Amino acid sequence: MNLEIYGVNYKFCDIKTREKHCINTNEQYLLFDKLKHSGFVPSVIISTCNRTEYYFDKKNNIYENNSFKNLSGIDAIRHLFRLASGIESQIIGESEILSQIKQAYYNSIKLGMTNSFFNKIFQNAIKVGKYVRNETSISDGNISFASIIFNKSKEYFKDISNKNIFILGTGEMAKKMLKYFSAVQANVSVVSGKNYNRAALLASEYKVLINGFNEFKDSINIADIIITATASPHILISDTDLVYIKKPLLIFDLSVPRNVEKRTNNELVHLYNVDDLRQTSEYNLSERVKYIPVVEKIIENEINKLLQKN
Repeated sequence: MNLEIYGVNYKFCDIKTREKHCINTNEQYLLFDKLKHSGFVPSVIISTCNRTEYYFDKKNNIYENNSFKNLSGIDAIRHLFRLASGIESQIIGESEILSQIKQAYYNSIKLGMTNSFFNKIFQNAIKVGKYVRNETSISDGNISFASIIFNKSKEYFKDISNKNIFILGTGEMAKKMLKYFSAVQANVSVVSGKNYNRAALLASEYKVLINGFNEFKDSINIADIIITATASPHILISDTDLVYIKKPLLIFDLSVPRNVEKRTNNELVHLYNVDDLRQTSEYNLSERVKYIPVVEKIIENEINKLLQKN
């Protein structure tokens, strides 16, 4: 029962390092084709803002020589189960990682990159992730990147009902942000990129405005809060875009690679990335932390069951 994991994550790599190794869905498909021809089937790739991890069933010298951390065998299986359970996340107990593991696994299935062993391991990991959230309080409490950003915005502005808020992105994180900010009658706009139809659906669902990207760039000086949560590998908001900002502006860049240029010199602009927000979350997670031993016991029981079957 051999599982090999190579990768980087937030525990030992800062965002500058992680964004270098981030790999989007299209890049993954191209890489899977190369891996298939190199004999690395099965393979699964999990790439999020917090980690990029490659899963194989044997040693892979390419990744071994890439200065990635490596886990093997039971240690690798344990890591995957911990990841699915949310106790390896920056925000302990968050549910998004389970969806990301499912998607990564389903992508591999679709491309013929799994086998019976990988199916068993990943299906068990997903099952454990669901069980842990249903049977423990590891996910209790309103703590997520979305809630942290919403509360931080309220703390800074006091009243955000009259603020101009622009959300770049159309994925799950953007939906969570829209759920929070649309409820306070703020002037919220979804900024569409390539996927205008999806942006239009979100705008309709949450009864907010929709802006094209160029329209947003022309309106950036009226913004009070900007949130980026895209899969774009490029800088979308540069230092020059922020030169003429004349009032306080909060920017939350949840994208990895980052979408906002870091070196802005405008003192009115307050920029936060995912690592900055982690420091806020750590202060609020004491209740969830106490359930980690319970989750770890569940994980060890599941690993023992797997071992007994083999």
